[in-house]
Amino acid sequence: MSGFNFDAEDLELEDTLQDVNRFLQVLESEAQKKELKAQREQTPTPVRWKKRDRHGFVIPKRPSSSKKSSGMPSGRYNLVLPAVSCTSCCLTWSPTIEDIQRDGYWPGTMNFCTLYTTDVFQSFYDLKMAAPGVSLKAYIKMLDERTERFGRAGKISADSFSKSFSEWVAVTYGYEVEKIFHKKSFDCPACTPEMLAVSVDGNRKLYRFKSNARMLADKAPGNITFLCSDVACKYFPYLSKVAQQCPEMRKLLSMRPFLSVMHAKAHTGKCEIKWGGAFQEGAGSTIGEEVEQVNSFLSRAAITTKYMSKAGRTNMLTLLASGWNKKKVKNMGRTLSQRYTKTVRMLKEQVDILNATKDELGVDDDTLQLWVSDVQQWAEETDSGDGSLGALQARIEELAVIIKVRTQNLYKQTDSNKRRHKIRKVILDEKKRLAATICEYNNLAEPSKQIVSTDASVLTDAWPWNNISETAAADLHTKRTVFEKVMAVRRLKEEEMIISKEMQQHWTAMKAQSMMLATLSSNSSFADQPEDAQRGLQCLVLQKQTELKAEMVKVKGFYRRILSHQPLLEMDSSEEEMSEDDVADLDSSTSDED
Repeated sequence: MSGFNFDAEDLELEDTLQDVNRFLQVLESEAQKKELKAQREQTPTPVRWKKRDRHGFVIPKRPSSSKKSSGMPSGRYNLVLPAVSCTSCCLTWSPTIEDIQRDGYWPGTMNFCTLYTTDVFQSFYDLKMAAPGVSLKAYIKMLDERTERFGRAGKISADSFSKSFSEWVAVTYGYEVEKIFHKKSFDCPACTPEMLAVSVDGNRKLYRFKSNARMLADKAPGNITFLCSDVACKYFPYLSKVAQQCPEMRKLLSMRPFLSVMHAKAHTGKCEIKWGGAFQEGAGSTIGEEVEQVNSFLSRAAITTKYMSKAGRTNMLTLLASGWNKKKVKNMGRTLSQRYTKTVRMLKEQVDILNATKDELGVDDDTLQLWVSDVQQWAEETDSGDGSLGALQARIEELAVIIKVRTQNLYKQTDSNKRRHKIRKVILDEKKRLAATICEYNNLAEPSKQIVSTDASVLTDAWPWNNISETAAADLHTKRTVFEKVMAVRRLKEEEMIISKEMQQHWTAMKAQSMMLATLSSNSSFADQPEDAQRGLQCLVLQKQTELKAEMVKVKGFYRRILSHQPLLEMDSSEEEMSEDDVADLDSSTSDED
């Protein structure tokens, strides 16, 4: 019994010791908490200064929203500019225009009653470049809606916004900055100084620069090869007559006429061959409607610019045209390289097609050249309207060839039933004229040389007035088909040379721009400016140099990959060299700033 009692007492003592340990742990944790609290009390609390206005009231912070990360403007805020004053020396401080602009704001008034964030202007600028038809009032209405959505009140003045936006654009993207760097936004680096073609349609739509327009017009025709027009076949004969009486117009005759390829297909066969751009030597793959690309972009702004004043409309169109040009210059290296690759591929395909035609007809290059000369000579011949037998024969051959060509291209060059319906009406009218001409011919021709059926004349390759040797050689339709294929090969070869020349001129322009920036980076260039202005201009020049150097590395990579086997593009690798690490560092720094 005694041993049993001893074991019970031992268990009770063990339980008591466990309780004491738990109590000591609780006391120790409480002591640690008190010690940490005492340490926090001894640590001084940082002073948080609150901005107050000149009357002593606390200025509330700018409210934030959950949509802030989306980058969309959040409307209007009612804010008060801070004014700090010292009670000891009575010195006061308030932000100046430099402080406001440094923080990303733009003053709407002289007294800073209205401030705009530059993000609002940048968003509107990007929106106008993507959708030129968006109006300023619609954009401001969107900002007012976002103001109400986030629980605020107030409207944004359209006049103040328009004026401030124009000032910001002039400083950021506009004419003053380009004037400092001697950069011309309306000069294409790939087409300068020798321009291949210009279009009459949009020649005067983009000008806002020189006040003396006549001096600009006098200089323009000197370096231009082709003058593209929808009615070049009518304009240039008229111009030749006018130039005889007006000597100041004679320099326009130094340009060659170019009937746009699309409009030439609606003209007669002789007119298309004589004036059409697809058959002009040295034109390459020029279509003659390239200016319509920028016209289609600017025409979308007409819905808003027609309500503006003359000055506002001019400024807005100039802004849109300048933005179009900057986007074009930015992508020029990639565009030219893609055009060159596409031209080389198409040239190979057309050469294979021409060789297959030669094998099919069993002719050589000399015969092809003879046929090409025959077609060109036929196009130069003037139709006599005297109603003679020879004139009627030439007219019948011409109408038959035109009908064949239109019928063959009916589904090849059109993709809609509406367009095909119009072409079918044209073909029907030409068949009626062919039938009338055949009727006149049959009245004058011998019975053995008369044409029996109009439909049969369209399908035949032999005419009653041709002898056996001429019929066995080739008819006009065959010569015309071979002529088009030969011209396609020649134009593509010219286009390859033209693009190579444009690449060289583009690279030369970039090197000249780099040299000009290097000259401006010297301290003597801005010696007459204040110290703050010198630092700002130096930073701007360095930024432009870095961007241009990175762009030159990309462009050089595009051009060298496709022209490595040709000496057409001369590049000095020792000049304007930039390593891949520098480009990577530039990209990383740009991402950090964003």
